[in-house]
Amino acid sequence: MKKSTITMITATALLAAGCASSSVSTAPDGDLSGDLVLRASSAGKWSVSCSAETTRGNTAKDDIKGRSGFDFDVIVLRDVVSASCSYVAEDEPLTLTLSEEGLSCPFGAYENGTCELVIASGQSGSFEASPE
Repeated sequence: MKKSTITMITATALLAAGCASSSVSTAPDGDLSGDLVLRASSAGKWSVSCSAETTRGNTAKDDIKGRSGFDFDVIVLRDVVSASCSYVAEDEPLTLTLSEEGLSCPFGAYENGTCELVIASGQSGSFEASPE
């Protein structure tokens, strides 16, 4: 094999390895995307609702709720271009944990692969997330 062929194969392999390790992807039209992986947990009643635009131009939605007693659930929406979520913490604090999967942390900064927000009981609100 020629040296230029070996160099091209090596460069292609390195590029493929780099793309495989990244959680941010590029949609066919050039938009960045990521996955929304949001965990909600509380000892009280709570609800979380998310809606996201995907790279295919579709709207993906998911709603989760917790009842009294410690409860948790996870929302996973794939290939997200933008996402909007709302939450309600009824009678106990609610913890929202976003995994680092290519979306920016709407609660500050990622620390050890997650970003977290604790909502006081009786509070509600919303946030938006987009690819980094």
